[in-house]
Amino acid sequence: MIHSYLMVGGVITMSRREQIINGVAALVISNYEGDYQKAFDAYSGDEKTLSVSKLEQILKDAHIGGFFRELYAEGILKELDKNQDRVITWEEFADAFNGD
Repeated sequence: MIHSYLMVGGVITMSRREQIINGVAALVISNYEGDYQKAFDAYSGDEKTLSVSKLEQILKDAHIGGFFRELYAEGILKELDKNQDRVITWEEFADAFNGD
């Protein structure tokens, strides 16, 4: 699961973490019938990975982050990108957002 995201001046609080998880869940439920794989595929495109800009789009569509959206996306990437290739795979995404 997602643990923390770095942000200017510190770490995003638990309530912010919950807001991100809940916001993404609401987006997936409303736009993708609760199917995280379908949502991932829609955002990842032909590359089948999520970059920072794609993470920013997810956050934007979930109405999360506002002015700090880019920082949140960078923090999410840093937290989830286990092999440090600067993109998130389906496996990395699923581990964080739906536990598969």
